[in-house]
Amino acid sequence: MTEPFESAGFCHCHRCRRRSGVPFTFNALVAPSGFELTAGAEEV
Repeated sequence: MTEPFESAGFCHCHRCRRRSGVPFTFNALVAPSGFELTAGAEEV
């Protein structure tokens, strides 16, 4: 990541808890220009 987060926060909704298996998750948004996929592109 080369740019700061546009927003970030914790979520404890049912969907996030169920998908992660933990009581809360941390989520953040970054502009597409600030994100570079360096490995695993063939898996996406």
